[in-house]
Amino acid sequence: MKKVFILLAALTLVACSGQTSTITSSISSSISSNSSSQSSSVYNEYGDTNPNLDGYLSYDEAFNDGEIDLENSYKDGEFNSPYISNKSNPSLTEVRFTSLNDVHGALYFSDGDGNGFDNTAYFLNEYQKNGDSINILVGDIFQGQYVSNMTHGKAFVDVINQMDFDCFVIGNHEFDWGLDVLKGYKDGDLTNGELNIPFLGANIYYKGTDSHPDFIDPYMIVNYGDVKVGVIGMIGDSIENSIDANRVGNYEFKNCQQLTREYSKILHQDYDCDYVVLAIHDYDEEDFSYFASFNGDEKIDLIFGGHTHYVKNDRFVRSDGSYLYALQGGANNERIVTAEIDIATNISSYKIDYYSSNRDSEIQNYLITNFGDFISQANEVVATLDRRKNEYEIGTETVEYYMNYYDVQAAFINTAGVRDSLPSGEITNNDLLKVYPFDNLLYDVVMSGRDLYYLLRNQQDYIYSASRGNIDISYDVYYHVITINYVYTGSYYRSYLKDSHFKNLNITLRESYLSCLQG
Repeated sequence: MKKVFILLAALTLVACSGQTSTITSSISSSISSNSSSQSSSVYNEYGDTNPNLDGYLSYDEAFNDGEIDLENSYKDGEFNSPYISNKSNPSLTEVRFTSLNDVHGALYFSDGDGNGFDNTAYFLNEYQKNGDSINILVGDIFQGQYVSNMTHGKAFVDVINQMDFDCFVIGNHEFDWGLDVLKGYKDGDLTNGELNIPFLGANIYYKGTDSHPDFIDPYMIVNYGDVKVGVIGMIGDSIENSIDANRVGNYEFKNCQQLTREYSKILHQDYDCDYVVLAIHDYDEEDFSYFASFNGDEKIDLIFGGHTHYVKNDRFVRSDGSYLYALQGGANNERIVTAEIDIATNISSYKIDYYSSNRDSEIQNYLITNFGDFISQANEVVATLDRRKNEYEIGTETVEYYMNYYDVQAAFINTAGVRDSLPSGEITNNDLLKVYPFDNLLYDVVMSGRDLYYLLRNQQDYIYSASRGNIDISYDVYYHVITINYVYTGSYYRSYLKDSHFKNLNITLRESYLSCLQG
């Protein structure tokens, strides 16, 4: 029996992305009588050579892609009825744009501790006094705070419909509840909410086909006075791995470079667009530099990005010496991008602005009247802390709690899943949801010592982990660990978990961490 002795110690690193990551965390093997009495079972601290797998499923059974709905789809070349928006009060000298990306559920803040869409509505009303603007949502809009999460985005849909937005680009977190939720907002049934602007995702295909879901358009057109503007919507073709495998299993994101070229040409030639802009839920400077090489009927005039949460304002040189600007406004509705194209010179300008504290009273009153119960629930106090906890402390505390509560040998979750810190004092439902906004489920996993050892070693920069004492890992012994479904089915961890078995504990990461906070 080959054994590997590893001493697990807490160590914080700063990854190149700027996110906090951890090698691993170790705590005492003692278990409080309270936790032990509630845990699901007690496992051999040293692993099992012949584990009991009754009630456990194989790794492959964790994947449930469902059916591909080809009856409600369209093939490449079949899309010929783009959504058209008409602006009644255009500027006579410039085409004006706004862009919002990665809002992450920031719909309403009763305490003023953030910008809601009542702040957004006030900003848009003021900005458009100098002429209408083309207003674009660039993905990851719904998921992330209490009111939007509890309504699966319906509260956002209702508010978006009352504002002057033109299109909604699909981001990776629009997949979090499954695309059937988005499909429901385009099914014609007003009782479950109906979005009155198009979802855009030109490179979202049913996997292995040339067919697109019929509720997602590749582009739309805005009649801006005498000027016609085409808007192409894309999702980054490399971010499938950031989506729960069971949510994205039926889909693939095809290469955005070639499709952007093709659709720009269609918008210029078939629809006589004067300008074409790309709104893409990604920020890839190599792609953007490539787009700057497009000329003539393939030209892209502006890029609005998302996904990385950074404030970005880059320019890429075209062959004629002019610039293609790429703009991104951070995240969480803290800023909004505004941009203008001078009609006489075709020169672009931009700002990336913070909001003021002013709110649009009509949107504010609508939210309070129609979603007041959810707003009250969001502000309900569920725990109290005597000091602030940062993301690292929350992540390490979470896995330590799981290891003790379920009395297993180890636990791990991905660092990127911890999205915010917790303040000192009263903790509300919304505070908790901002930390763990995703509905990830806990899995009890049985895996070999060899796979556990290499996962902890090779993925140490991307996980919070805890292990029982100075664990003596044996390669040919099996260990019980706790993780979440996002990690279990994620491609980054497949090589370590493909031979494992799992049991769904049917409790979310967020719900379980609340139990930890409440003691």
